Amino acid sequence: PQYRLDSDASSNTTFGSITTYTIPINISSEGIWTIEFFSTDLAGNIENTQSKTIVIDRTSPSTGSISLPDYTSSATPSMSLSSTGANKMKFSCNGTDFSSPVDFASNYSGFNITNGANGCNSNNETKTIFAQFGDNAGNWNTSSISDTTFFDTSSPASITVDTSIDGTTGIRATWNTSSDS
Repeated sequence: PQYRLDSDASSNTTFGSITTYTIPINISSEGIWTIEFFSTDLAGNIENTQSKTIVIDRTSPSTGSISLPDYTSSATPSMSLSSTGANKMKFSCNGTDFSSPVDFASNYSGFNITNGANGCNSNNETKTIFAQFGDNAGNWNTSSISDTTFFDTSSPASITVDTSIDGTTGIRATWNTSSDS
């Protein structure tokens, strides 16, 4: 068998010279590599050249960013996300119990912040949502990013309005709220 290896397909370089295979080929540098190979039988017949692409990726995606609305009544609020090199993402409400990975999307509303999984609860309160990003090679960034939203499904407080005529100057209105601002 004979082969030739490009020096790194991501740098658009050309293939090296054809080499007779005698020992295992060691490719250890990060990058996208292509190896072309073929064999010749004892009668001198040469098979068609075949190729195989090998991706070596040891780099995690960038930590990126997450942005949530300040307030939400949705159990699955819309998130804006960014990360360089990410193909996957996962979420948590406590920073340790992360969801199963899903395909990366810059806008996502599939994570439930109230279902009791991944450190989440159904309380009306400020919720911190953590995100981590990964790639198809299985590299995950080691630190998570987070943003907060206030989850509120309570009805607004009742308002009491008192009106009275204030002499000749007009109408006077006062009101009191019971709890929610």
